[in-house]
Amino acid sequence: MNKPAVQNIIDTIGQEAICVRLGISDHAVRHAKTTGSFAALWYDAIDQMCIEAGIPCPRSAFNFKSPAVGAAARKGEAA
Repeated sequence: MNKPAVQNIIDTIGQEAICVRLGISDHAVRHAKTTGSFAALWYDAIDQMCIEAGIPCPRSAFNFKSPAVGAAARKGEAA
């Protein structure tokens, strides 16, 4: 989670532009701004928009799962 980065991306690129590029509702973008985390599925499109706008797009602004968390969960299932 990286609330300042998410807010900067939305403020710079524009909420409507993100909605149009991703085909999502403005509610979804407002939710990301409130929580400080974009859906991981949005990374490619938002990263490209950030490149076009000349701003950083840190992976910490997205809700990627940590590989360590997934591995630990699978170990627990195997036991």
